Amino acid sequence: MTTDGDAASHHSGVSGRLVRISDRIVVCRIDHLSSFAIPLSVREPEAVALVGWSIVARRDGQSDTLSYLLVLRCAGPDFLPDARSIVLTTHVRDFRIGIEDGDESGLSPGECAALAHAVLALPAAPADGMPDLLRFVAPALDALVLADAGTAVPLTRAGQGLLLAEGFVPEMLLVRSGDGYVRFPVRRATLRFGEARTVEIAFAPDWSPALLRDAAILVGGGVHRVGCLRSGTES
Repeated sequence: MTTDGDAASHHSGVSGRLVRISDRIVVCRIDHLSSFAIPLSVREPEAVALVGWSIVARRDGQSDTLSYLLVLRCAGPDFLPDARSIVLTTHVRDFRIGIEDGDESGLSPGECAALAHAVLALPAAPADGMPDLLRFVAPALDALVLADAGTAVPLTRAGQGLLLAEGFVPEMLLVRSGDGYVRFPVRRATLRFGEARTVEIAFAPDWSPALLRDAAILVGGGVHRVGCLRSGTES
């Protein structure tokens, strides 16, 4: 009889390299996983949890190859001290991922961009290690803001909240702070109809309008928009 553990071990030819973000957050790069397997969770070890993931396509000679980036959170700083592997549950089957020596080169710009989009898709609820992860992807988020500046949503300060000049309803807002980004869940969004649709958004008490200096990233409905503050205006 074959057990679940035996099934995962049967696919032990899959390996990954770790890029350490902090004591508790690492990115595992996997170059040869079954195409379009959807990561669901980490089954082993129990101290490791799957936070998010992304796929990066790159040209390798005459063909395209896929790399998976798994964002992992571990319960303590001693990550995988014994087994040196993880069992990844996907919608296809379980894979035992052998962990190779750490990758000192880090991630490529393309991989960082893909990881940044994966971070934007994470739930708005607070999570351990999120400040470190946002600090790591900050350069990629900066590039995203610059790339989308031409189609940015106009923002206006409205008391303690913000007024969006378009009908996009965000669930979360990210602003630049220090060497990283800070996330603020939207507590209430009110859609207004007039000559143009606007959305007034309010945040939790830890938000301050002064935190928004020029631009922000708005996330909602599985997509993101860049918003730019209208200078010298307040509703």
